[in-house]
Amino acid sequence: MVEDRKLNWFSRYGIRKRNQVLTFAKKRFERFGFNKTTVDEIARDAGISKRTLYQEFESKEKILEELFMFEALSVRKVILNQIKKVAEPAERLQTYIRLAINISITTHSS
Repeated sequence: MVEDRKLNWFSRYGIRKRNQVLTFAKKRFERFGFNKTTVDEIARDAGISKRTLYQEFESKEKILEELFMFEALSVRKVILNQIKKVAEPAERLQTYIRLAINISITTHSS
């Protein structure tokens, strides 16, 4: 029964809450760095207990891994939304490359 509750907390609140945790983690990592950010701070910012956070993410390193995937998928979504507007395959590829470079430059310069 306790296991069911553990598994169901994030199920109840869904991907939205999980993404919220990742968003707060990203803000903390950007501002204070990975080493100075604590799981307590991320949990507090997300409005959940540290215990609940550990039920979904086994460590701060796993949060960072998930954040990489979250960011990669976000970038992918932006790029795909833009290139689907382009009909010609060669132009679509050029658009993809241009967008990927622009996003990379923007991300690295901020």
